[in-house]
Amino acid sequence: MVSNADLTLEAFTILREHFFDQNSVPKIFPLREKRNTQDNPLDEYICDVLRNHLRDSECIPSPGPLISPDLVLLRPERCNGVSRAALRDDLTRIVGIEVKKLERTKSGAVARQSGLDYNTTPPCGTIRVYDAKDNPLCITDLKDPFPTPMSRSTLTQSRGRFRLPIEPL
Repeated sequence: MVSNADLTLEAFTILREHFFDQNSVPKIFPLREKRNTQDNPLDEYICDVLRNHLRDSECIPSPGPLISPDLVLLRPERCNGVSRAALRDDLTRIVGIEVKKLERTKSGAVARQSGLDYNTTPPCGTIRVYDAKDNPLCITDLKDPFPTPMSRSTLTQSRGRFRLPIEPL
């Protein structure tokens, strides 16, 4: 049976339980070293956690660096054959997620004053991905609620296409 629960709520609950104990104390977790500047081991780790705990949904990571969103959560059975308009805002079917991490220096201070990635995506409620037939599909994008203004062209975030194995109408 396919759930009707909000995917953002399910993801938040899974990640909250995985990364924090009952007293809200952060848990230590293994994370591989970055291979290069654009490598995203945290994104991969989060996607693996979600894959292992989501019951009726899939977590698909970005196919490469500088492609937004970082992850897409979806219920393929509830996306196939559905109108694009229905998929745009239905968080029970599909949602894009931008992973943001707070980096600290060795002394524990926040590495950047804002604590966020300056090369974040534009602050909008939707992001474009592509269906199995390579047609554009706009979906809701869950991201940083306090984005810093963009100083670079948004083209830096669109160096490839995020294709999904679904076929909406």
